[in-house]
Amino acid sequence: MSRFNNHCFETPRTRLKDAFAHIDATVQRVSGLDHATMDFVMCGYENEPPLTDMSISPSQVAKELTSGSALWQALECIHFKLRFSGITRLLTHQIVRQRIGITFSQQCSGEVDWRHHDMLWPRNINVNVAVYSMGSKNAYARQVDAQVPLQEARFLLPHCLETFIYADCTLATILNFVSRRCCTMTNSWEMVTLAERLKNAVCLKIPEFKDIFRNPCEHQQCLYFKAKPSDGIVFPWLPDVVHAVKPNPEPLYNVTHAEGSCGYPVVKDEYWIGMETVKKGEYDADCP
Repeated sequence: MSRFNNHCFETPRTRLKDAFAHIDATVQRVSGLDHATMDFVMCGYENEPPLTDMSISPSQVAKELTSGSALWQALECIHFKLRFSGITRLLTHQIVRQRIGITFSQQCSGEVDWRHHDMLWPRNINVNVAVYSMGSKNAYARQVDAQVPLQEARFLLPHCLETFIYADCTLATILNFVSRRCCTMTNSWEMVTLAERLKNAVCLKIPEFKDIFRNPCEHQQCLYFKAKPSDGIVFPWLPDVVHAVKPNPEPLYNVTHAEGSCGYPVVKDEYWIGMETVKKGEYDADCP
């Protein structure tokens, strides 16, 4: 099967949908919860090289890792294959800043025609202005049809198009990522939501890991509490409940993070063919 799709001269089809509702973090695979990791954990406490019974269950290994007796580096023995979807390239550009103990594979806009990608719309922006993003998307399609290379045509793509990214990382990296990205004062709502859903996905897969996730905001150890006004760092939101002990002296928005990003009504699905809105039935009939 070819790696390249060919949609030349097709009219762009777009489903506009609520951005908050579609963010998803999926644990595809967990490895390392086995006897070898248990040997690694027990190594420091034995007189001879430990040889753990190969029949030990993943649950037993997970309990040992979270018991408090295992050294931190043992968490690097547990590897996760993750899929992040229902997100924009605005978010993937932030995700890939996490570099230690993690690697990524992302959908490419230079080899894939994006004319039919769905559009994720934030709740606090009036959906009426989506027509401008639709215009950019349709202009992109016209350039591709005119044989402008995808690498150049993608300059016209709006940031709100839906994409996905895969990651391979350790448990230690996930804990670090979630602890840094769950702070509502220093991250976008899209990132905070992804971090929360990643934590939920990991705990659903391995319930024993629930207690090792730590929110530094609750212990006044996040950047919001550590930043000094003399550094020129200004956080835009009014402090939420967790951060209310330290009022923000110069908020840009007179609302909290939740009120300013996700406190608006859900964006209702819209269906577009080219620059025209259509009913769902007509949209579905036009899809191949």
